[in-house]
Amino acid sequence: MPTPAAPDPAPPPASPPPGGASRPPVAAPAFLPACASRLASALLRTSASRRASALLRASALLRASAPLPATASRAALVRSARGQASVELVVLLPVIVLVLAIAYQALLAGQAIWEVRVASRAAARAHSLGADPAAAARSRLRSGLERGLRVTPSDAGDVRVSVRVPAVIPTVRLGRVAATSHFRPQTIG
Repeated sequence: MPTPAAPDPAPPPASPPPGGASRPPVAAPAFLPACASRLASALLRTSASRRASALLRASALLRASAPLPATASRAALVRSARGQASVELVVLLPVIVLVLAIAYQALLAGQAIWEVRVASRAAARAHSLGADPAAAARSRLRSGLERGLRVTPSDAGDVRVSVRVPAVIPTVRLGRVAATSHFRPQTIG
């Protein structure tokens, strides 16, 4: 009759890592955020010299994100997320308004440049025919730009037209834009 086989002996224990005794892996508690869980796992694997600074970072992280009580329901988590979204919107709203104001200001400046070029061509054309260049320039500008209009004709046929750049905030002065056009003086005859 065959003899029963002896059970296999247990595998030999793994040798401890250099610099310290081995510790079994410890799972982080379920209420910790994912980043705190990773930091806690890394903390358990680090050497003693780095453990103190990692512990300070972990405690600061845990204080910053306090765990929810075990009785927190899914509805409470959704309300919390909605509240955070509202706070983020309130914080970002001035930034969004500022970006839109800057974009609108750039649009106004571009439109002023376009219109002053059109007005300078009309003024130079009128000056070459002996008509009033300021009236010709004013007829090509919208009413908001007419207030700061300057028309400077020269005898050689050049006409320089400049206007103030309209500002989103009226108390801010953004300077002037100018354009010069040239038509040779014409004689009608």
